[in-house]
Amino acid sequence: MTSLPPRDRPDKSALWDSRAAVSWATAATVILLSVHLSLEGREVGLLLFFFGLVTGVAAYRTRGVPLSQWPSAEISALCVAVGLLFVADDSAVLLLVLTESLILFALAARGAPHSLRMIGHALAAVVAVAFLSYAANAPLDGFLGLREGAFTRLGVLGLLVVGSMWVEEDAAPAYKGAAYVGLLVWFLSELGPRAFGAPLVSIAWSLQGATALVVALRNRSQPLQVAGLATLGLVAAKLLLFDLSQLDPVWRILLFMGFGAGLLGLAYLVNRPRRERA
Repeated sequence: MTSLPPRDRPDKSALWDSRAAVSWATAATVILLSVHLSLEGREVGLLLFFFGLVTGVAAYRTRGVPLSQWPSAEISALCVAVGLLFVADDSAVLLLVLTESLILFALAARGAPHSLRMIGHALAAVVAVAFLSYAANAPLDGFLGLREGAFTRLGVLGLLVVGSMWVEEDAAPAYKGAAYVGLLVWFLSELGPRAFGAPLVSIAWSLQGATALVVALRNRSQPLQVAGLATLGLVAAKLLLFDLSQLDPVWRILLFMGFGAGLLGLAYLVNRPRRERA
């Protein structure tokens, strides 16, 4: 692939004027064509993909001319993102939009406009918010009794981890943290509605927190260690405030014994490397 010319930041005032011109021209054309041709749903999405392709080609052909390349590349990215909303299903759109974010990060790293990286961050933030909403409202008739699109949302979490390797160093913790919290939310949304859902969620959260803590201590990762301890603290608070009030006395005893045994096992795993070194 041909290397792109050096990226020089254009004059801000002139750049915003160029952005406004390209944005208004694209938006007006899409709206007029949609109304004139009576386009709906997927047809509008395909039209947006077409304009995304046209503006993307224009950005590539005018590389090295920031006042033309930057607005064209930005409009191309936005047209594709909005087009996905019209074409993809509710669960799949999260995965596809986040995939576009990763592509924008890769393009920015290869010489495309800096602004594509910012658009990628914005799309990832929208996906994170939509993930929480869909986790709570998705139907419960999916595969294996999970919510619809449950495995697709696991794929979203995986892409967030991949994205943490492609973004700037100071932004990587935010992506990893979003994936970690998203997994907690995933367990809550998938296990919570089931019979004995509250104890199941507590068990899943405990395993996640314990795994994070062991990995953090072995790799000397302080953020992951804090996340693991916070998760175990969340589980303890959940047990005291919610789970125990919904269980019979026998189950309360068993739950406490299981949680205590898990903490003892975790302490053994944590201290094992120190004993081996000694």
